[in-house]
Amino acid sequence: MIKSALTYVLSNALFLILITISIFSTHLSAQDLQWIGMENLRQSNPIDPSYIKQDTGLTVVLPGIAGTFIQDGPVIGDYFRKTSNGVSRLDFTNVIDDFGEENGIGVEFSVPLLGVDWKTGKGMFSVGYGMRVISDVQYSKDLIELYHIGNAAYIGETMNLGLDIATRSYTELSLGYARQLGNINIGARVKLLSGIEDLSIQNGKLDLFTDPDIYQLTVDTDIDILTAGTFEYNGLGDFSLDYNPVKLFQVGKNMGFAFDLGISGTLGDKFSYQIAALDIGSITWNADSTFMYSSAEQTNFEGIDLLEFFEDDQDIVVEDSLYQVLTFTKEQKEYSTQLFKKFLIGVDYDFSDKINIGGFFHLNQYNVSGVSSFGLNGSYRFSKHMVNLTLASANGNPVAGLGAIVNVGPVQLIATTDNILGVINADKVNYSSSRIGLNVSF
Repeated sequence: MIKSALTYVLSNALFLILITISIFSTHLSAQDLQWIGMENLRQSNPIDPSYIKQDTGLTVVLPGIAGTFIQDGPVIGDYFRKTSNGVSRLDFTNVIDDFGEENGIGVEFSVPLLGVDWKTGKGMFSVGYGMRVISDVQYSKDLIELYHIGNAAYIGETMNLGLDIATRSYTELSLGYARQLGNINIGARVKLLSGIEDLSIQNGKLDLFTDPDIYQLTVDTDIDILTAGTFEYNGLGDFSLDYNPVKLFQVGKNMGFAFDLGISGTLGDKFSYQIAALDIGSITWNADSTFMYSSAEQTNFEGIDLLEFFEDDQDIVVEDSLYQVLTFTKEQKEYSTQLFKKFLIGVDYDFSDKINIGGFFHLNQYNVSGVSSFGLNGSYRFSKHMVNLTLASANGNPVAGLGAIVNVGPVQLIATTDNILGVINADKVNYSSSRIGLNVSF
């Protein structure tokens, strides 16, 4: 029973970290597949630095919102079950076999707060400010099984309970310029970054072995946890995860730089293309609250000898022994993290003045796991408006997306989703990505 308590404490501590980040993630939704090759925009394209709007003059980009959510294995709605009193609880009974040996959850959430685009001649300047939250978590099936059924089925075996986590938020102030050179547009954006919060787990090894003869538990660790204002650890029974990534206005703290590059153009009257590399850069975390927790040791827990207590009036207390199984050293440390890079290529063909079709490949290169997407898109222009349809595969998940541009006088509304089902029933899909924006031209 005492050893069962250890596995219970260990699994719940790890699961608290995983679920805290996961629950935050599921309330968001950006790949922005709909924006690849999108025409008739009166503003800069967030995934194409080389895009130049058609009309000269000034465009003010008003606050918007965008988000992407992707996961492996069963969908969240299959294991977050509502009880009779309406409270959601975790239940893996029907989906335990659907998890892979390694599973991932990826989230990207951005709030473009304000932007200004100015086209003059054959060039366009752009300035923008916004906030982004990005999370990438990888966990093992063993962790799910330890939480669900305990370690009884793993006597004599080693369970892999390690977590690899890269989750951070930051603001970005960008300055861009795109220029038309004959049939080619080239563009670049330089971005000044300011980190808000970060939690990164490197070398996330945490193995649990149960001896088949004496049922002794052995915990083998090799973990580095880097944190900026999110995590405090004093033992399994005394730790906190305070992850509050949303802070819309911050400049001058945990600084970093990044850039976007793009090239696009036409071949003849019908064929066009675009290529872009985004978020090439890093953030240096050096505020007072940046720490590294390290654990690289092998610890055994043999249990408690009850005979020592038979002739003693003191209470039998095992928590201290349990909680010291996993220990960390702590030091204040400056460190850097790379941004999650994106690469895309798209081609388009104009069948007529109203109909366009194209194909694309898009890669979100998360720290732990990548998201690759490819597919076909088609657009239909009517009056001053446009609708766009996408059929794609996002990390092997078939999706159908829909987008629209609506122009009313100087105001332009843009609304897109890469997965229509993700808007209708978000907890029943493995992938969802949406964006909504508004701009006014003068």
